[in-house]
Amino acid sequence: MKAADMAPPKPHPSMLARALAATGAAADQGVLISDTSFDMQMANADYVRDIGAT
Repeated sequence: MKAADMAPPKPHPSMLARALAATGAAADQGVLISDTSFDMQMANADYVRDIGAT
């Protein structure tokens, strides 16, 4: 799935919401591995746990 082609850019949470919907997972079941502050903002906006990586 290439959600970036179907949603507004980060940090808008709709990209993450689409990914969750495609897998049938609820936000509290998801984890986003992030490498940017935009990813972290997106996760926080959609109430998904976030793990920062560098």
